[in-house]
Amino acid sequence: MLNFGRRGQEGLTDLKKTTYAKCKDDKGQEYYKMTYNECDKTHHGVDSKENSRDVRMYAKPGDIHCPVFSLDFYLGKLSPRCTAFFQQALQYPKPTIWYAAQPIGKNKLASMMSRISEEAGLSIRYTNHCLRATVATGLKREGVDDRAIMSVTGHRNVKSLDSYIEGPTDKQRRELSNTLQRVATANSDSALNENKTESNASATSAQNNSCQIAVSSSLARNPLSDLNIFTNATITGGTININMVNKE
Repeated sequence: MLNFGRRGQEGLTDLKKTTYAKCKDDKGQEYYKMTYNECDKTHHGVDSKENSRDVRMYAKPGDIHCPVFSLDFYLGKLSPRCTAFFQQALQYPKPTIWYAAQPIGKNKLASMMSRISEEAGLSIRYTNHCLRATVATGLKREGVDDRAIMSVTGHRNVKSLDSYIEGPTDKQRRELSNTLQRVATANSDSALNENKTESNASATSAQNNSCQIAVSSSLARNPLSDLNIFTNATITGGTININMVNKE
């Protein structure tokens, strides 16, 4: 069901053993596809507003989870006396036949995923609707184009497709949190560095002013202008030694 992006409940009772046909592509690879378009109004319970779909479920040779092998196996265990795709399970299955010649009812099919979730002991109770939502969400997260996704799910427009796509994954939420924390830390560090720079600039300015005051005071205490004995004097050659004595 997952590979074909089926709706949760509509049309399930109409599925037959002949609904899915095995084919081969131009390279000889096997796949299953539906034998009719579900958008055809002659198939009751199907939304006529959906686009037609040509979805293929390809084989994965050598893989224990090969979907084509699984469908082959399932079809081979169905009762040959019943055409329904979903049949009641035998209480005592036989080696070759596991299902009775009686289709599963509509209500039981509608609650199929819920029952599987409960019997498997899952932490989340899934519904049939989750299958289609999983298809849309999974393909979107893998970067598949919206039009390609709609060819699988049958949605006619992106807006209706978006309603099926879930929010961020837990991994994405962790990455968002880490990113926001880095932003907050960067802003805090920037503010601290800015304050530190301003403090250093203020300290340097105060130190320079102090030096200027000290120099000015020193010059004031030892003014060369007091040596008026050299005023208008012309001195050539020789060495002159001047001893300055502070009498303060």
